[in-house]
Amino acid sequence: MDFNALTATSRLVVAVSTLVTSGCDRPLGEGSRATDAAASDTVTAVVTSTIGSTGIEGTDEYVFADVQSVAADHAGLIYVADRIPPSVRVYGPAGDFIAWIGREGEGPGEFMGWPSDILADEGNLYVRGQRVTVFTASAASEYPDSVVTTWRIPPFANLGHERARFNAGVYYYPGYTFRRDESEHYFYVKFGPNGVTGDTVHVPAFRNLTGGRPAFYMVSQGSGRMVDGLNIAPFAPRATWDMTGRGTIIASDGDAYQIQEFDQDGQVIRTIDGPSSGRRAVSGAERADSMAALELRIDSIPVPLDEVENVAPEILRGEIPDSLPHFLSIHVGESDRIWVRRWPPEGMSSSRYYDVLEYDGSFVGTLVVPAPLLADPPPFFGDSFIAGVVMDPETDVHTVVVASFTFPIRAADP
Repeated sequence: MDFNALTATSRLVVAVSTLVTSGCDRPLGEGSRATDAAASDTVTAVVTSTIGSTGIEGTDEYVFADVQSVAADHAGLIYVADRIPPSVRVYGPAGDFIAWIGREGEGPGEFMGWPSDILADEGNLYVRGQRVTVFTASAASEYPDSVVTTWRIPPFANLGHERARFNAGVYYYPGYTFRRDESEHYFYVKFGPNGVTGDTVHVPAFRNLTGGRPAFYMVSQGSGRMVDGLNIAPFAPRATWDMTGRGTIIASDGDAYQIQEFDQDGQVIRTIDGPSSGRRAVSGAERADSMAALELRIDSIPVPLDEVENVAPEILRGEIPDSLPHFLSIHVGESDRIWVRRWPPEGMSSSRYYDVLEYDGSFVGTLVVPAPLLADPPPFFGDSFIAGVVMDPETDVHTVVVASFTFPIRAADP
């Protein structure tokens, strides 16, 4: 690995957050502030299907090795991209298997490497791997089964779990690069009908972006070994962002419950300010668990900690934050709803908590998903259901959980 020109997988680094509930009763503009939401706005989703075998045995159609992405279309079909074998599988809304799409190879409709992201939009399925393959439905098919085109990926664009977007005939490919001793650079490469357009949308440079840079130590000249878990301090805020279906970027540096929207020129369109409540203190149990895991990671390194590059400053100083950041991550779902993932209450780590806002900033409610959905790959956020990956703690086997929900209709402002 050449660390003088190191690139890495585009990976959204998840932080931890406070337990807060936000709301907003009007469209939000620059400097507007959300109001506190009532507890009655909290809705618990209902798990409607679990796709995949929960053990290590089962039929090929229902055994996942390493799920890379989950998506859905407007017909309710669920698409699951797996690394082994490199493929996309199609399931009905109830989890019934329908078909395989693609396989490993270099021919039309085959995947070089493995599919790392899938996007269903306007009747097409966009599968991103070492290239982008676009499928559409043939005349007799209910799902995209025929190859429309294949796009080659520029060498500076990296694979990863950041979600691609499609808007106004343009496919936005997320990428990430950096060089040693330089800041990370996040962006979206724009693809048109004929492939790369030569235009790029840049993610604004935020504070707290360093979590994407892996920690590593040198083992020989020009070669190093990466170390997980040291580039981010436990409970430290991290920058987070996503692209809307409008081609704009919503983002936050994680220091406050504040979200900004940027146009493709990097200009701020608006700011959404969350509640001004203070950050929740880290409990003794949470801190003890995180510190024990951190100490084990440090003890496993065969070199002194100060010889490891890109270690979080808080870890080097031994000053781990004692309060939780305001939220973990933000995502854009269907209808451009904004999903803000929060830290769960103590004892509720097996559930996921999201504040949900309409694109105009109005508060929809807080959704509790009674399943430990993985953050990577991120879930698919629909208008009435959420689909994400769960890993069995004993076998590491992946399954896909689909949970439905209905938010109460909010009365119009007088």
